[in-house]
Amino acid sequence: MATLAGARRATCAGALAGACALAWAAPASAPAATPVARAPGCHGTEDAATARLMARVRRERLYESWAKRDCLQYFLDRCTARTVDISLHEDHAARCGGDPGTSPRVDSFRVYRRGKRIDWYNVVVDAWRPFDKIHSEGGR
Repeated sequence: MATLAGARRATCAGALAGACALAWAAPASAPAATPVARAPGCHGTEDAATARLMARVRRERLYESWAKRDCLQYFLDRCTARTVDISLHEDHAARCGGDPGTSPRVDSFRVYRRGKRIDWYNVVVDAWRPFDKIHSEGGR
């Protein structure tokens, strides 16, 4: 979880409908970390789930054709005892381009706290699908 190590500082983002983002400030020697926003009810114990999703997205090279890794943001949408729902958004900061007033959702994932299961939300069929289906059904 080295990518999530570092000191936290809270920042509020309007697109989160009242939730506050936790940006991870890494030491100067460490590579820049991806900010993670937390929904109400998520208390910081979701770092392992977020790290698993980030590693899987990198390993599968899902968005490499059109987005830099540091131009994606992870938002914790919902946390339960069994799962963590995480949405992936485009970051439109100056270094990434796009309208800085927006942060469009790219995909949504459900990470199970136990085991390795990760589901992907297929908006076309309005259902949670196994992560592996993102290639065949999601066109990624």
